Amino acid sequence: AIHIDYTNRPESTAEADFVERWCGEQGIRFERRTITEYRRATTPRELYERATRDIRFGFYREVLDRYGAPAVMFGHHQGDLQENVICNLMRRTQLLDIAGMREDDHIQDVDIWRPLLPHVKAEIFAFAHAYGVPYTKDTTGQWSTRGSMRNRLMPLLTDMYGSGYLDNLSSLAK
Repeated sequence: AIHIDYTNRPESTAEADFVERWCGEQGIRFERRTITEYRRATTPRELYERATRDIRFGFYREVLDRYGAPAVMFGHHQGDLQENVICNLMRRTQLLDIAGMREDDHIQDVDIWRPLLPHVKAEIFAFAHAYGVPYTKDTTGQWSTRGSMRNRLMPLLTDMYGSGYLDNLSSLAK
């Protein structure tokens, strides 16, 4: 397991410790990269995004090489895909790449698999409950675009259009 701790939220290190402890109990190798070189609050956004992405993918490549693993698997699900579609529409991303993520991808010399992408978060929670897999609460702050989207925009769109708009966003991503 690979965990990137950006240290942007007070609880992020405790979350990383939680994942490391659980992986240890399960006999899963755990690799952590704590990013302290750049702070979201004090680094210009474009520099922060580019630099942390380079750190992240460099670490993925390092871990893949160390263990001879073929790819990194992410836990992205339908909700993440739907958020990406909205973000990419706002950024005027080309429609042919509106999803911004695929089940199988290759970014910065790293193969990426997203096996949970076809699933909604409720299905993942149901699995976790059924099999006793612990998880932490999403504490993405309102200060972030994603946090504001999850807590304000998505509920507003659901109120306005019903939950069917989520399926429409997913369809756009295909």
